[in-house]
Amino acid sequence: MSDFVDYTESSTTGEIGDLSDYYTKSQTSTLVTTRIDDHAERHEIENCFKNAYSVSYTESVETNGKITQINIYVDDTKVIKLFTKDFVRSGNFVTSVSIKDEIANNTLVKNFTYVNGRWFSTAKTFIRG
Repeated sequence: MSDFVDYTESSTTGEIGDLSDYYTKSQTSTLVTTRIDDHAERHEIENCFKNAYSVSYTESVETNGKITQINIYVDDTKVIKLFTKDFVRSGNFVTSVSIKDEIANNTLVKNFTYVNGRWFSTAKTFIRG
């Protein structure tokens, strides 16, 4: 069990709130905290990234025509960064993806294992900042 910072306005409904308000709350220490297991934290950071990606300003970084990083900001001024998602590749395979919550300083790392060129398993690790 570990402390968890609630990223949403309404965690019971699963609806995402105004992410600029999330930043304000985190800076004033008024975020709701509760105790839940690591599995829920991994799930929550993934959902928050997806929600922020759909409603916030995003930039992608490419290397050799492949996306290596996605940065999400509150808006196009890029003053407040919400998330960074990094992709590590080996040949044509994505071997690792990390999602960093830039406000709470937490990171989710997903490592992918391939056998004979096919995806075999995924290991997820949550790192509290």
